[in-house]
Amino acid sequence: MKRHRLTALAAAVAATVMLAGCADTEPPAEPESPVESTAPASVEESGTADEATTEAVVDVCAGTKGLEARSDSSQDRVAGYIQYEMVDRGPMPSANGEVIVDDEGDPAAYIVAEGDSPDAIAERLCTDPMYLEMLNSIRRNSNYADESSGMGAFTLFPGDTLNLNRFKIATVGDENGVVYDYTPRIHIPPQD
Repeated sequence: MKRHRLTALAAAVAATVMLAGCADTEPPAEPESPVESTAPASVEESGTADEATTEAVVDVCAGTKGLEARSDSSQDRVAGYIQYEMVDRGPMPSANGEVIVDDEGDPAAYIVAEGDSPDAIAERLCTDPMYLEMLNSIRRNSNYADESSGMGAFTLFPGDTLNLNRFKIATVGDENGVVYDYTPRIHIPPQD
């Protein structure tokens, strides 16, 4: 019986100690609503960056039909993958080159700038670096060409043209001023 009272007393003391710490605390805060990131809008010629207004930055990739998972059933895919649309998010760190658009306004090619990287270019265009390399498997060194002298080296040089169209893999692109004619080790769709 004495043991039962000690256990009950210990439980009461523990509860009191735990509740005592709660007495002086504020009630839990309401969850914060999501905050949209903002970026400075254009600055008038006479203004400064501090005076620029801001607008919400929208993730343009969120609304696009991105890279679809591998499927060997479709002949218009590159190694079983397909990206129906690429969207240019605009220059960003390590992706400052120029995007060339086709007659419909879709990204068709990318001119590499100094300091650009395949990962950043892919991010800018709402695609995957692997897919970007596949789109350039004939006219550049890559992991996806049989005769490629730089197996595994998808190296970028300022001024390079990268292909962005799955139907132009054989006709658009160069590497450091050289146009290769490799045989891809992957399936590519019929070329225009």
